[in-house]
Amino acid sequence: MKKVIITSLLVFCTILGRAQWQKTSSPNSGGVNCFINNGSYLFAGTDSAGTFLSTDNGDNWAVAASGLTNKSVKSITANSNYIFAGTYGNGVYLSSDQGSNWTPVSKGLTNLDINVLITTGTYVLAGTNSGVFISSDNGSNWSAINKGLSTVFVVSIATNGTQIFAGTNGGGIFLSTDTGKSWNAVNNGLNSDSVNALTINGSYIYAGTNSNGVYMSSNNGNSWQAVNSGLTNNHIWALVTNGSHIFAATGGGGKHNGTGGGTGGGKGKGGVFIIKNTGTTWTPVNTGLPQTDVRSLYIVGSTIFAGTEDSNVWKRPLSELTSGIQGLSTNNPGLMIYPNPANTLINIEFNTTSREELVIYNVIGEIVYRNIWLPFQTDFHKVDISTWEKGVYFMKIGSNTEKIIKD
Repeated sequence: MKKVIITSLLVFCTILGRAQWQKTSSPNSGGVNCFINNGSYLFAGTDSAGTFLSTDNGDNWAVAASGLTNKSVKSITANSNYIFAGTYGNGVYLSSDQGSNWTPVSKGLTNLDINVLITTGTYVLAGTNSGVFISSDNGSNWSAINKGLSTVFVVSIATNGTQIFAGTNGGGIFLSTDTGKSWNAVNNGLNSDSVNALTINGSYIYAGTNSNGVYMSSNNGNSWQAVNSGLTNNHIWALVTNGSHIFAATGGGGKHNGTGGGTGGGKGKGGVFIIKNTGTTWTPVNTGLPQTDVRSLYIVGSTIFAGTEDSNVWKRPLSELTSGIQGLSTNNPGLMIYPNPANTLINIEFNTTSREELVIYNVIGEIVYRNIWLPFQTDFHKVDISTWEKGVYFMKIGSNTEKIIKD
């Protein structure tokens, strides 16, 4: 049995090497704060070197900052053929030639510290240290839309049709149902007044806070509940949605200079976490990711990108995180293992008409878990792996052999 397991490990070591975050030819730029794509062009905004461009799905990056007199880019967005970069101190810049040249477009902005930019329809919205501003002419003119916004330090924005949610540093979350003409606070149950990130998934709204983790609302922000099970760091930098899955980027411990929403990197090991199928428990997905202070997340097609505080961009196929990692068997439609990789708990589903032994081995062939699977067993089986060493394991049940990765 040991020979079988060790041979399998050697055969699949190449696959395992790919089943993790991969470092790109990253910009030397300070923290990577934001991403946006425009067709096949992918842009990154950085703390100290302006904007970078990739034309090969993030594998390689080149400086694209000509005309940017301020290289601290906190947010970036796109509207048709226009790219907008929000700087901290010099307002908004516009590029109409895929980042080759940038020009300032800040007329009407009374505050030039731009924390967040977002497009909705034909409008561009900017969250600043003096509230929310809106432009209907691609940044040529801006107007303040702050009626009812009692806290104007706006660091995150999410839109859902005519509804706009604004996360602030000091006042929690505000909602506008009339495209920003008026605002009302929606903080019932929200145990934090600093909201760094917002994302919307169908009828669910997720808010990432500066030090209290993630909150979820299923009733348009009328009430919030904490969803922090599994998080090892409660400083949330970014949230993104993919189908029914939510990804969170967290701080990595210690103190760091914040992006509008505070200065804390949080306590405890962080990184990237996922909630699947709008659940309530987060699973870390950090295999291959040594830097756990993750400032930004972005999804393009079938790839997720992570920007870190130490100037790096990492990428990974979404399928590895949303569907689990394929195992060793080539035909196992009745077997599912999730999440995989996992940190504390795995779920196993298996359809069989006969009594089967379930055995899990470590890489040297030692049995670490054994159980019996009964015929026509309909519920899934939970295995606690919290005390296992990090690494690769192999599970055998019936004629199927699958690999499991402990994060």
